[in-house]
Amino acid sequence: MTVGLWSNQDPLILKCHPLTAWCVTVFSIWMSVEDHIGYDLPWSLNHLVPFGLLGGAPAHDMHHQKPNSNYAPFFSHWDRLFGTAVALEKKTLKVL
Repeated sequence: MTVGLWSNQDPLILKCHPLTAWCVTVFSIWMSVEDHIGYDLPWSLNHLVPFGLLGGAPAHDMHHQKPNSNYAPFFSHWDRLFGTAVALEKKTLKVL
């Protein structure tokens, strides 16, 4: 709820141009869908943005498995800074 509130209120509080506010809202929705989709797609933004700044679906899935970890939806460096980052568990499929 707070992510949705701030992603929509920040452009209004800062008195941004309407196109800027629209772009921020679209970006926020895109990131939310990407985090909740449950797939770690190769073209997801967490693979395109350097330095691991975006956690993506794997980090968000870990947040749901361990609720006191991986809070940051966009900038995962805050989780590392405050000690709430949890390493992602790699899942591999076994071929029978």
